[in-house]
Amino acid sequence: MKKQLIVRKKKNGKKQWTRKWIQLNQQKHTKFKKFQLKILKKEPSKIDGFTQKKLDKNGNIKKYKARLVAKGFTQKYGIDFVETFAPVAKFKSIRVLAALAAMLKLNAFQDDIPTAFLKGNLKETIWMEQPKGYEVGNPEENKCLLQKTLYGLKQSPREWNEVLSNYLISNNFIQSKADPCIFIQRKNQEIIFVGIYVDDIITIGKGKFVEEFRSKIQKYFGITEGGNLEWYLGISFSQQNDYSIILDQTQYVKQKLEEFQEFIGKGGVSTPLPINYQKLLQIAENEEIDKSNFPYRNIVGSLMYAMLGTRPDLATAVSVASKYLDKPKPTHVKLVQHILKYLQVNQNYKLNFQNYGSVILTGFADAGYANDDNYKSRSGFCFLLGNSLISWYSGNNRLWHSRQQKRNITQQSQQRMKEFG
Repeated sequence: MKKQLIVRKKKNGKKQWTRKWIQLNQQKHTKFKKFQLKILKKEPSKIDGFTQKKLDKNGNIKKYKARLVAKGFTQKYGIDFVETFAPVAKFKSIRVLAALAAMLKLNAFQDDIPTAFLKGNLKETIWMEQPKGYEVGNPEENKCLLQKTLYGLKQSPREWNEVLSNYLISNNFIQSKADPCIFIQRKNQEIIFVGIYVDDIITIGKGKFVEEFRSKIQKYFGITEGGNLEWYLGISFSQQNDYSIILDQTQYVKQKLEEFQEFIGKGGVSTPLPINYQKLLQIAENEEIDKSNFPYRNIVGSLMYAMLGTRPDLATAVSVASKYLDKPKPTHVKLVQHILKYLQVNQNYKLNFQNYGSVILTGFADAGYANDDNYKSRSGFCFLLGNSLISWYSGNNRLWHSRQQKRNITQQSQQRMKEFG
């Protein structure tokens, strides 16, 4: 039996496609032709190829992807594209769905729509060169007139979102006013929640009602991959037998710690920031800009993704580090290293959404009342749906306080404490 190669190799400076990638390219070309490309004479946009690997929650290769990608950077506003914005579900909305699934004892499912951007309705007239290796006739004269959107076009995400949203609305779903990517449908005592993030769909429901919906949408969009919700946006979802759900980004954190290992140093710490971090920030004001090769922006961006997903303990630390992305100084670099050392010994923190409690929204908020060295009040809040933490924040207020204002606030606080005993 011949061995099937699964990686790309380079020879003489050029990419040599192995059997696996060639097979995927042919499959993609078949789907590409399915959406009716007209071959005509015209000046085209450029195109390119793109390949990637999709991983599962354990970091193993789930499948290989090959895409034909248009070079959207050659598009001109007002000529071959206008509107480009496409909404995606917010992290907090996804957590709300998980919390509702746990408390209402509903099942959580996930579906991945294949070649989603090839299903968008293209409103502009766009010409494209023929894909190399799949030419019809004279490629110098015969060009492709796109009938559907394509990966790489600036308007593709927006047009695809419009197609999926219209489909859900036409099937009696109500679009949320708080998040345009959350949809709800009720039927007697049954309910379905749907969240969409580009081509990934989360469905929350139970019984025949949700089964009929998933069967219908799978048939309509040709979905072949789907099942219980286990891995979504780099977050592991584990629904227990009692319907409680555990959200976990341990794999993502480990991956980033390995990626930035050479910049971390030895040891670990027990807090996200040093206790005296405000004094350190004052010292940094007199320092020169850091000239090392420390990937400050990349690390802070990675930390922010973890914080937005499942790590509220990083909220204040990421908020502080994010203020110095433009011109970080040596002290700021040490603060980011401190956060990484904290993560090294605290990789496995998880969010546990319990299956009990009332569906009541509870909020907690606090503020530092201008005790920061820049005389701005640092505020923070968190919200729970039942017993599930769904939203959090930590950051400086925009209002600036003078020294006198700070004294006044302190005096007022002390007076109120006396009044309430």
